[in-house]
Amino acid sequence: MSQVDPVFSAVTAPGTPFEIIERDGLLQFANAAPDLALMIDHARRHATRLSWSISHPTGPSGG
Repeated sequence: MSQVDPVFSAVTAPGTPFEIIERDGLLQFANAAPDLALMIDHARRHATRLSWSISHPTGPSGG
């Protein structure tokens, strides 16, 4: 008998950002981009935030 991790269940529950659904016989994230091109486009739009957080790992306050 297998047990499901309660944290995994909470994170992937319906209505959460990481909700898992079955689509075409596979388990998939419900909120995932439908194709890689859209995912890359989304990442490019947020590139400035990522580069700032990498160059300032302690956050905006510097602390």
